[in-house]
This record gives sequence, structure tokens and C-alpha cells, in this order.
Amino acid sequence: MKLCHLAEATLKDIQRRIPIFLQKHYRDTPPDKATKLIEQLASLDPTRGKYTEWIIQQHKNKTIRIPEDNEKITRLLKQFHQRKQQLPDKDIGNYTPGTLAKALDQIGASKRQLKKKGRAGKLTLPPGAKLVLDKPPYQIVKITDPKTATIICSGTEWCTANIETAEEYLEDGPLYVVYRGGERYALAHANSKQVMNVYDEGFKGKELVGLLKLLAEIDKGSLKYTESLLPGFSFWYAVESGIRVPEIESAIIEDPLQAYEYTKNVIKGRWPEAEPFIMKDLGLAYLYAKNVIKGRWPEAEPFIMKDSWMAYWYARFIIKGRWPEAEPLIMKTYPVEYAIYVIKGRWPEAEPTIMKDPDVFVRYKKYISSF
Repeated sequence: MKLCHLAEATLKDIQRRIPIFLQKHYRDTPPDKATKLIEQLASLDPTRGKYTEWIIQQHKNKTIRIPEDNEKITRLLKQFHQRKQQLPDKDIGNYTPGTLAKALDQIGASKRQLKKKGRAGKLTLPPGAKLVLDKPPYQIVKITDPKTATIICSGTEWCTANIETAEEYLEDGPLYVVYRGGERYALAHANSKQVMNVYDEGFKGKELVGLLKLLAEIDKGSLKYTESLLPGFSFWYAVESGIRVPEIESAIIEDPLQAYEYTKNVIKGRWPEAEPFIMKDLGLAYLYAKNVIKGRWPEAEPFIMKDSWMAYWYARFIIKGRWPEAEPLIMKTYPVEYAIYVIKGRWPEAEPTIMKDPDVFVRYKKYISSF
């Protein structure tokens, strides 16, 4: 991976790089949302720029979750920056957060032994933790108290070792720690659809399926469990594996984001019943047209054209030409971009508006003169 190096970058330096990041990494994401996301991710880089592109790439690969991983990512990058000369592989682009944690964990025998001891732990449960399944070599512990979470999760890369993060997770439901052979093996949380190893990497394939089956045995026969916990894992598993799970569709259809993710990654085609809900979110409506329909979505266009930026992107990347019905709105805020990338020439109808703003007029004149 070729990184963007910004030694001692300022916020303005990062702002100037945002268009590059938008073009390279977020062409399929509404620009306003992508810009805010890039600013959030850039703030995690302790060097203010040297590792920003790596952070963005990891977030795109879903190996970073914000805000819960914020502190961990900054900590890992600080350690890498200070100790990379001790690593056999000094290229940050070859690591995920999990493999980076493993590599750093192997530096120094004493520290390695301390962490290994921390991960093994003893199944001595403080208040706020309960053994809910004992099926050798597996045990599952249910955690309902933040302080208890920090104790049991210490020595791992789980963000719930931090009390504030643990509180946030527990507000949405209990945590489940899976032990295997007496060592901590997995952390599961239904509402966030996560099943993570001690390096905070998600389980996949047969390992994930095995853990889901094991988790399903908690309080076996409890209607509350099967209704509240298992569907959360089922949605996550469906999206990751691409396997349709009809039983959960009625529960996710009214959630625009879940419906879009499910349609794109599982159904891999239009889901007509979910479309009235997806089009309520303008950004997702644009993505649905681009990635699922792969063309115009007439039913959603009255909603999309209410937002000038989304209308511009829809004209540029979906219609791939002028969108007369939306032009009165677009010319108020993005006339230069529309002229350059959609009309690809002068836009006489917008010029009276363009001339009202000197900065916009200078940009327009500069680019139009090149045609």
C-alpha cells in the first residue's frame, strides 16, 4: 500500500487531502458523509497523516469500528511508530489491527508472557458475571457489569477493557465471553453483531458457524434469547456469508441501512418490499441505485433531488448526463462541479448565479476556459 505522508500535518493539510481520499476510497459514498468520516479517521492517526490512509483502508475493510476502536487504533499506531524497527515487517500496509497487535505482542519475552497470562486468566467470576454454559472444552460467561467487563477483558485487544466503551456496549445488551480450554477465546455481542477473537478480529466461516451454534445453547429454549440475541448474529452472518436468512427479513426490512446491506450482500438484486424504506435515506437511495439497480431509480428520484449534493452525484454517476429537473437546485450550490463533470462545458443558465460568488466564478472561469 502506498501511503500519503504528511509529516507533522495540520488540520488544513488533511483538509486539502480530503478530495484525494474521496476520489480514491469513497467514490460510492455520499461526499458529505465521506468527508465527515475521513475527518474522524484522520483524528486517530498519532502522526497526523502518516498512517491516515491505512486507517481509512482498515475501516473500509471493516477491521476498524468507530468510535469504540478509536483509543485502541491510536495506541497501536503509536507503538508501531516507536517500535517498527524491531519488527521483521516494517510496512504498515501489510498489517490489519489484529495482525499488528500480534506482531507487537511478540516483541519482548516478558511482555509476551504477561499478555499470554492475561488472556488465559482463571474462570473466577466477580459480581456482574455469570457462567451460562459449561460444555467442555467451552465455557460461556455472561457479563452485565462494566467494571466486571474491564476485569475479564483485560489483556486482550477487546475495546470493552475500557470502562466507558464497556458501558456503551452493555447499554445495548450483555456481553458473552467464550472460554476454550480455560483461555479466553471469543467475545460476542448481539446488538453490534460482533463475535471477535482476543486480537479483536472477527471470526469467519466454520469457526463463526460453530460459535453461533454454541451461543445458541445459552439458556436453551428461552424465547427471550432466541428473539433478541440470535437474530442479531444471524443478520451479521447473512451479510458476511451471503446466505439468505428469511426468518430475519421482517425484522430488518424497515431499517434502511440493514435493508440496503442485506440487499447488496445477500440478495444481490432488487428487494422491492424494502425499497420504500431504503429511499427514505438519500445517501442509501443513491447507493442502492448505483450498486443494486445499477441504473436510474425513478421512484426514488423525487427524494434524491431534494438534496443538491446527492442530486449532483446522481446525475454524474447514475444518469451520467444532465438531469434537468434537478438543475435549479444544483446550480445554487454545485454549479461548477456540474458544469465540469456532467455538462462538460459551459452552463449558461447557471452563470448569473455563479457570478454572484467571486471564488466560485474564478473556479468556473478557470475550468471552462480549458474546454
